[in-house]
Amino acid sequence: MFRTPSISVLKQASAIACRSQPIPSPTTTRPPVRLSRRVLAANSTTSPRILAASLSTTPPSPPSNSSVAPSSTEVVDKGQEAIEKAERLHAELNEMIAAQRAKQIEELQRPFGSGFLSFLKASKPEIVNMFFAFVCVLLAYQIHGLRAGIRKLLAAQEEKDGEIDRLRGLLAL
Repeated sequence: MFRTPSISVLKQASAIACRSQPIPSPTTTRPPVRLSRRVLAANSTTSPRILAASLSTTPPSPPSNSSVAPSSTEVVDKGQEAIEKAERLHAELNEMIAAQRAKQIEELQRPFGSGFLSFLKASKPEIVNMFFAFVCVLLAYQIHGLRAGIRKLLAAQEEKDGEIDRLRGLLAL
């Protein structure tokens, strides 16, 4: 039951360890590729020497030293710039946190329901739309009720007409 977190922690640790390992530089040469006899037999149309020569890699040429390493003053300047930027960001963050706390304190000091009128003024179009939507629903309900009543009255009228016709037929005899 408690093994899953420890396994995930181990996976994360191994992933971090893999990321922290140095990446091999492109100037290192790879060992030549060795082919098994089955692979060589499968490619019987080419000789092993030609196949090995085509698979071997030539070491890349060493990189040119055209880029000059930055001087220590440039590194110090960049470090100082990073420190100043971090200080500015911390100051801005502290200002934002202080403003948020002041706003929360102000909201807590206001009495309950004090912002109701401002809410109504700010959301007047939405409230009007909701009111008219409600009115439309009521009208649709009334229309539905009227149509159902009309259907009942028409059915009752047909029954009465049928009864009247039947009684007239009896009187006519």
